[in-house]
Amino acid sequence: MINDQPQDFSDFWSMGWQGRTAYGVPLTLLVSAEFEVGFHHFSFDEGAFLEALGVEPGLFAIESGAIQIYTAFLNGVVHYTDEGAFRPFLKAGGGLFVTREDDLFIVDGNDESFALFGEDLVDYSFGFQLLGGFDYYLNDRTAVFLHAGIMQGYPGGDLIRTYPVNIGVKLAVN
Repeated sequence: MINDQPQDFSDFWSMGWQGRTAYGVPLTLLVSAEFEVGFHHFSFDEGAFLEALGVEPGLFAIESGAIQIYTAFLNGVVHYTDEGAFRPFLKAGGGLFVTREDDLFIVDGNDESFALFGEDLVDYSFGFQLLGGFDYYLNDRTAVFLHAGIMQGYPGGDLIRTYPVNIGVKLAVN
């Protein structure tokens, strides 16, 4: 998952990883609704942060500072076809977008540390996503998928934008 906005998110947190799961219900032959939950993790880039502050390398170290994003979205999915193995689709949805920023601990040359904020920061906001991709059906109940797009939320009124790329397996349960 590529992080983009705001600029300090892009500058000071590394590209992340994610896990998602969804349950979908067909509404028509080509349209379905799905409930999706996700976990997205971005590690703090200590070197880039200290360099931006102009701090001499080795003078201080920073621990923790990761950002997690938890999502719970209701999506609409439109498939272009229900025939053949290759089935492209578009997905759009929105819902709960929770960000959790682990407190930063600054460690000086004497191995003494202090917390920058004093606590982890958590914020609840609205988020949405727009994804395009395809399912490749291996049989009538199993498909592999690839999709990519944009996901963003507004914690504290600020924009956080990412570009998720997902590869996975879809299983029919009915």
